[in-house]
Amino acid sequence: MTPMPFGRLALIAALMGLGGPAPVPVSAQAVDAGALSPGQEAAGATIAGAAPQLANPGSAARADLDLLWSKVKDKAPIAATVPDLSAYSDGTMIEMNAALNPEADPCITAVQAALFLDAHLVETGLWEKMQSIDRPLETAAQIAMIWVLPDVFGVNADGLDILAFRKASPVFKALSIGANALDSHEVLMKNNIGSVEQRQAIWTQEIVQNSIKNGWNEQIISDRRQYLQGKTLEYVGNLAELDTTTETAMTKAEAQYQADLAKIDQWEQAQYDALRVKYNVRQIWPDTAAVDLQTVKTEVTAKGQAARNKRHLKLTEIATAYDTTATGILQDIARSQTQQDALVRYARPIARNECETIQKTGPLPKVPFLPSDLDTPYDRDAKDDARLTAILALPHDQLIATLDTLGIWPDDRLLSCVCRAAGYGSSGTSQFYHPGTLGTYDKRYSCQQPGDPCIVSGFGCLRHPMPSDPGPWESCAAAAKGDSAQTLTDSILSRLAARRGVAKN
Repeated sequence: MTPMPFGRLALIAALMGLGGPAPVPVSAQAVDAGALSPGQEAAGATIAGAAPQLANPGSAARADLDLLWSKVKDKAPIAATVPDLSAYSDGTMIEMNAALNPEADPCITAVQAALFLDAHLVETGLWEKMQSIDRPLETAAQIAMIWVLPDVFGVNADGLDILAFRKASPVFKALSIGANALDSHEVLMKNNIGSVEQRQAIWTQEIVQNSIKNGWNEQIISDRRQYLQGKTLEYVGNLAELDTTTETAMTKAEAQYQADLAKIDQWEQAQYDALRVKYNVRQIWPDTAAVDLQTVKTEVTAKGQAARNKRHLKLTEIATAYDTTATGILQDIARSQTQQDALVRYARPIARNECETIQKTGPLPKVPFLPSDLDTPYDRDAKDDARLTAILALPHDQLIATLDTLGIWPDDRLLSCVCRAAGYGSSGTSQFYHPGTLGTYDKRYSCQQPGDPCIVSGFGCLRHPMPSDPGPWESCAAAAKGDSAQTLTDSILSRLAARRGVAKN
């Protein structure tokens, strides 16, 4: 497929101020090394040149798309949910115009257009209608709220009753027990036709557009499916771990509550013992002790209520933490499963030149994984060290985009190892990979906004770039190799060789 010219994308982004900071050109060395073919935009390359001024970029984009659609509509195997371009904003039309290649296969262009519009369905009137549909079952927002204490329990609930409620929840069982968690995205999809359908469309468009842009072949698509399957299993493990830690925290909170009640009982007994001495009581309390007895009773009631309030606050804190974490995990599972399906439904037929067979609905074909071309050892040649150095010297965003083009997706644990091996922090600090916002976004602090991916936290928090020296990469890749035939760095070189048309092992 012919790559889309960069000038059109850069022109529209410059005119409209879209897309954030201007992309940095890919180094010539990286192109020479075989990571990218000249003119390919996988790592965000641009070309220089003055941009002519358009009076109305939105109208111009719609005119371009109308013309393009007239050429490809007869080749479209699928249609957008809302195909009327007037239902979408000018900004969306400009982005769509930039994303489509008018020189590409008409069928592929039509599929891209349909998926792009579906990913922006929120802009159309149909979105409001979908949101208004009454769903008697759990919605996506409610699914992860099962730890929130039900009204029937309230502050004075017995902690054991709360635990029983949690274990009896059919929604929780469907999401947290073994392989059933693999189907959690189906629970999300069935129970919320609005926001979840929109997220599903965005995830689908994201992975399909990526596969087309980077020219993934059937082998890389198979590798990506296997990678996503592994991530899904990892997320399921995270959900099971969250289940265990949350139940432990709730049990601990209940034990603390029982201990608080025991202390109240001890205090009450001590007060009565003191009053017995004061009033020389053997069996019957005299009338003169009534005020003191009422004071003790009132205090016991207050202490008991304080203990129940304390427990309720703690359980609610645990519930809120569970809600936040579980929601994220379920979203990860849903995204992983959705994108696995999208690779089979859309990306694989395109890679096999079978675009006309694509269908948006209907059962997915059972497609086995291909044996990976990374399952045999790789023998380096004299120029591989220079090639690897050129790739690892790329800025982080370009490096990740280049690896994505090659069909290589390093684990965050390996990348954290590389950050630690770079030696940015002292022994008393925590060093790890995290390019996104750490904690709550706050532009005043470097770690609480996206930036350089190597974080050093301990005495304050600072960000550093990934090391360009191959040494830390090689050592961490070797440590993470396990039973694999190739290290990460060998896989990079192996895929570069494949792109150059060199068969090596």
